[in-house]
Amino acid sequence: YDMTREQVAAELKLRMKEHRDASNVRKPDKDDKSLALDHAVRSLLRERFDPTRLGVLCGIDGETAAIVNEANTMRPFMPELCSWIETGIAFFENGEVTEVHHRQHGVEPRILRINGTGAQDVHNIAPEDIEGLVPLDVDMDSLEWIRGHLISSDVIVAHNVEFESRFLSPLVFDACKSLPWLDTQWLTKHFVPMTDVYDDNKLKSFVEAMGRQYVGAHRAHVDARMMMEALREFFSRGWLQ
Repeated sequence: YDMTREQVAAELKLRMKEHRDASNVRKPDKDDKSLALDHAVRSLLRERFDPTRLGVLCGIDGETAAIVNEANTMRPFMPELCSWIETGIAFFENGEVTEVHHRQHGVEPRILRINGTGAQDVHNIAPEDIEGLVPLDVDMDSLEWIRGHLISSDVIVAHNVEFESRFLSPLVFDACKSLPWLDTQWLTKHFVPMTDVYDDNKLKSFVEAMGRQYVGAHRAHVDARMMMEALREFFSRGWLQ
């Protein structure tokens, strides 16, 4: 909390070297470096991390419609090829999920003609559900609504930060770049013990590994709420200490 990014990077580098030296590794390969980094991150978190100091956390999730159903192929985000059609937001403060918000958005007409609302069988958002709505990238009211929620928090939370931030950063740049992000997918990958519900670090894996039910998924507000409730359980288990 009192360290800059540069100081964190320097501290991790030092701890990685100490771990390699203690393990008598002279010419570290990729696996050795990965183990050293894991050790360095865990040791730094044990000493420095206190979840009560995170403040207000704003969890955000979005559903998309794209020219192809796999929106992850859209790099970088291009509104003419992929529309963000639903936003879900859930706040976490003082150990509890306190608020859940939801808003839908329009879809770019070309996407609608070619592929409807994309993976409708997954998110269950039909074209008629968002008929007449303005696409998010030109909807100033919705952008200000999202921005207002984000800047009222201290940390933005997402499951796969790369995906959410790729869409939102060009649209609400100041909020996305001024606040730290917490990635529950990264937490799942590095800190959640392997279990029979573990499945490629997906949100389902995180939620079920925390002993919660993964129900009503792929609606943005439901996913945001489940993510934050699972994060609450994650913090309570002390896996970062």
